[in-house]
Amino acid sequence: MNRLIPFLAVFLFFISASAKDEIKFGVFAYMGHEKTRAKYQPLVDYLNEKLDNRVVLEVLTQEEMDDKIAKNQLDIATTNPTHFLVVRQQYALSGAFATLISANDSGKPASHLGGVIIVRPESTIEQLEDIKGKSISTPSMKHMGGYRAQVYELHQHEIDINRYNNKIIETHNSHQDVVREILMRRAEVGFIRDGILEEMIASGDIKAGDIRIINEKTMAGHPYKVSTQLYPEWPVFALPHAKERDIKLFIAALFSLQPTNEVINKAGIYGYTLPADYLEVEELSRHLRLPPFDQVPEITFADIWAHYKTLIIVSIVALLLVLIYYSREQRRKKLFESLLFNIGDGVYGVNEEGKCTWINDQALKMTGFTEKEVLDKDQHALFHHHRETHEVYDESECPIYMTLNDRKTRSTEEYLIRHDGTYFPVSLTVAPADEGAIIVFRDITEQKLLHETLERSEVSLKKAQAIAHLGSWELDLSSNVLYWSDEIFRIFEINSLRFEASYDAFLNGIHPDDRESVNRAYQYSLKTRQKYTIDHRLLMSDGRIKWVREVGDTEYDSEGVPTISRGTVQDITEQVVINQELRETKSKLEEANSALKLKNDQLKELAMIDGLTHIANRRFFDEMYEKNYKEAYRDKKTLSVLMIDVDHFKHYNDHYGHAQGDVCLIAIAKALKNALKRPSDLIARYGGEEFIVLLKDIDFEGSERVSESLAQAVEALQLPHEYSSTADHVSVSIGMAFKAIEENVTKEDLLKRADDALYNAKATGRNRVSTL
Repeated sequence: MNRLIPFLAVFLFFISASAKDEIKFGVFAYMGHEKTRAKYQPLVDYLNEKLDNRVVLEVLTQEEMDDKIAKNQLDIATTNPTHFLVVRQQYALSGAFATLISANDSGKPASHLGGVIIVRPESTIEQLEDIKGKSISTPSMKHMGGYRAQVYELHQHEIDINRYNNKIIETHNSHQDVVREILMRRAEVGFIRDGILEEMIASGDIKAGDIRIINEKTMAGHPYKVSTQLYPEWPVFALPHAKERDIKLFIAALFSLQPTNEVINKAGIYGYTLPADYLEVEELSRHLRLPPFDQVPEITFADIWAHYKTLIIVSIVALLLVLIYYSREQRRKKLFESLLFNIGDGVYGVNEEGKCTWINDQALKMTGFTEKEVLDKDQHALFHHHRETHEVYDESECPIYMTLNDRKTRSTEEYLIRHDGTYFPVSLTVAPADEGAIIVFRDITEQKLLHETLERSEVSLKKAQAIAHLGSWELDLSSNVLYWSDEIFRIFEINSLRFEASYDAFLNGIHPDDRESVNRAYQYSLKTRQKYTIDHRLLMSDGRIKWVREVGDTEYDSEGVPTISRGTVQDITEQVVINQELRETKSKLEEANSALKLKNDQLKELAMIDGLTHIANRRFFDEMYEKNYKEAYRDKKTLSVLMIDVDHFKHYNDHYGHAQGDVCLIAIAKALKNALKRPSDLIARYGGEEFIVLLKDIDFEGSERVSESLAQAVEALQLPHEYSSTADHVSVSIGMAFKAIEENVTKEDLLKRADDALYNAKATGRNRVSTL
């Protein structure tokens, strides 16, 4: 520490000259206002010698200190350790920056404090066990050395003063008043902090034999008698709003204090050292369930597991199921919200009265209405008040109103009415929602036409099947005689009088390319004794092609030798043609759906891209900013926003023309995008000649370097700008806002800081980077 003093003095000398604001130093009045002020005034006088009379001493009760901290009326404070824990929890302090080293009358230092339990000399109370049920006087239940240290000592001896109905008397004054309460027999036991008795004896307020200490302990190296274990002395801490410069000055002055300063040492302050570990104090507060841990029960996991093992397992499983469900619901909700305004379907919502509460652009486009004409209007009266036959469509039959009444999801086909009075068919789904319903519809005009074509083809096919003739045949395998019915001759278009039917003659009538496959199928059926079915072609004399379906089966004798084959021949030419048409229709429908999906995907992508510069637009930036801001807080990462404005762009447009202005913006957007090196860096056109950049997980210096590189990228374009008062070429001004890991700043304030920084850059000459 002695080696640091010269450096601290030099540091203090150079930086104190610019510090002029008051530093309000709050001290807890544990000895009463007058004595506490008398103890700390020499220290404050010393600090003011170092800090140009800037330190203002405020001696406060704990309640007064809490009030001033809440109103940001203190910059630095010192109090007992348990009170410090409460303040740290409530105001998110980073921790203490120094710990007090006290001194007794002989100047012996002590960096720890303890509690003292006192009684009158004649009291029958001899040990801690005797305190059960006795009246206890204390300065306050919030005091560390004057209450909590003693209660924790009793707790460690399995003595709970609340359980034994001890009467607690809070004097709300100094520790010295507690001693007087004991002497005046107003309480049986007194709780005070160490050093008080020695001080009162030294000042002549009491005699050494006037008070007796219970559970007296003498700690090695500690100058006072105590009844409890020792805890770190008072911490010194800064409030969140305190200026960093002031804190550094204050710390330097504290640490430069020498124990040779007799005035301060006489007041009981030996000096200050590096902050102690206040874990022991925290453990005390946790076990006693004191603020800020008064809501946490002292129950071990083993206790909980022993009593609630089954419930814990069931709860964990239930929690996991709830988390899985919630996660899925959140993903579904986000996907749904994204799809609402990007899919090709029309979507709108209604309240319980059937009035439209919102509607997407695609729905407005399909119906021809404007948003103003639709919102807060009866959707039934707008979109389907009449049927396509022009009959009145009763509201009670409307699927939307039916869903509003019974809360059931419905899918149906409807005809909606456009703004111009024309009808168009839609596939419509109605789903109940909170306080209303959501309606999704798709124009199915093209699908309707295709469906009608398909239905006509199916009708034709059914008619062809109804009038189709089946010819029968029979082949005697022993004689090779083939019998054909007249229908087969008609199908083959052969004159029965000029044709001698045989298996070979049958094969000759088949299309040359199909003869081998038909013969192979028949021979295979003979070998496997299975029925066979085969479709093949016939080649007509005039070159026409017919399609037939052969179905056959064979009988066998007792030795397994085939004897007779029988079967049918059906002309399926029309069926084949129809199936071919259906395949073509299906192919066209699939192509139409693919084209529609491609168009929807393109529209979704275009909705997030700026049409001029082909970089992200403001909408996309807002979504990504929301996402990255939450991630930065969750993952404890930094976030930086750069607001960019083209200098004197109005003059550029006025003199070079808007077309050239667009060319300029495109070039700038490309240069800025190319200057960003990390895939995670995001640039978007924020509006007009404004661009915005989002940098995550980057330090302050790195963010500054990126800002400078962006400005230099535009500078390198050397786009002439004769009408700029800043430079002879196009330049940009950049405002940078940086959020540190632990910094508590809203996403709106971070954007405002970037905008303010941009304003500052423009106000101080443009063509530069400004940070806030």
